[in-house]
Amino acid sequence: MTTLTQPIFIRQTAKLVQASLRTRYRGTWSGFLWVILLPIFTFGAQSYAFHYILKMDVEHYPLFLLTGLLPWIFISQSLDMSATSLLNNAKMLKSFPISPYAIVLSQITDNFINYLAAFIVLIIPIKLWLDWPLGHLIYMIVPLISLFIFVTSASFLLSAINVLYRDTKFILSFFLSIAFFMTPIFYPVDFIPPNMRWVADYNVFYSIIRPIQILSTQFSMDDYWQANLKSYLTSITLAVFTIYYWRKKRNAIFFIF
Repeated sequence: MTTLTQPIFIRQTAKLVQASLRTRYRGTWSGFLWVILLPIFTFGAQSYAFHYILKMDVEHYPLFLLTGLLPWIFISQSLDMSATSLLNNAKMLKSFPISPYAIVLSQITDNFINYLAAFIVLIIPIKLWLDWPLGHLIYMIVPLISLFIFVTSASFLLSAINVLYRDTKFILSFFLSIAFFMTPIFYPVDFIPPNMRWVADYNVFYSIIRPIQILSTQFSMDDYWQANLKSYLTSITLAVFTIYYWRKKRNAIFFIF
């Protein structure tokens, strides 16, 4: 069995991502458009509903929504797809010498590329519409790394748990549907009553999304780095726990394959 440190694992991951992208985009633009239509339509519908109908009083609301909604879509889609990735590819894992790690990581990487593509497509008209400095994009790099670590760790953890407990997929879907409304994505955290603010403070999804979302406002560097510190504490803690869980359950997981 290959490990995360072996070159073959990296090559397998790259090949799987490459194959997925080629299958989706080969010979047509429809594959690319299909991938970004969901976040674009979701963003457009929510932006219209909350900004123009419900009169959400937030400066640069479309940008605020974009920087919260797209990371959420990446998180939720990656977790949902990765949770069943090992079981869905069980036949391939039994038939070919391929690392289970490559299966999970290739799914996350593929989704991350799609997420970045959708973000780029949407940020261009927003820049033309709003007076927002593109220089803020450089600050995206730090929170995006934490976002990727968090999603990768959570995906590996859920894929392992789902192998041992097959109901994980259904519990996850229910949990994500609730978490969407409990996470300040389409509304600012200031809208939450002070006595309920602890819900956001202990929300791991908000901890990861907040450093990205803060870039849509007139932010201070102190707020930016404090948000990133909390984000990295969350993602690294989850990464450590995921590594521990995989090592503890490794034999039980690989026995199934």
